[in-house]
Amino acid sequence: MVAGNRREASEWPLIKNRRTVPSGGQVRSTELVVDGTPVSSLLLAERFGQRLRGMLARKPLPPAMLISPCSSVHTWWMSATIDVALLNSDRKAIAVRTMKPWGFFGARGTTTVLEAPAGSFERWGLDVGSAISWAANGHQ
Repeated sequence: MVAGNRREASEWPLIKNRRTVPSGGQVRSTELVVDGTPVSSLLLAERFGQRLRGMLARKPLPPAMLISPCSSVHTWWMSATIDVALLNSDRKAIAVRTMKPWGFFGARGTTTVLEAPAGSFERWGLDVGSAISWAANGHQ
């Protein structure tokens, strides 16, 4: 029952069943390129539900996920450590961090976030200043 702005817990699907995570629909896949070198497959989280979920409750973790538009990320309720790169509008990494569960990461100028399992960025040579590209709608 709604009373003013209050709702019963049963009216909130994410509270009613805490294991429920919105899927956000089908996520498109493409190729991730770091400094001109193809490094991994990449999931594109472009719709609200996809961005909201990110890598949460995905087992196994995807090789990489791009969340756009996005200015910050959190790892609340995550069970795994992940690598996170904050990208500016020129698709350059402006900040890079390995995040444990229950963290928060954001920086001024961020328009897109790249997430991957911990250790991926080191293997790919991705660091602050790296140029990131991907094919979106057939364009890179």
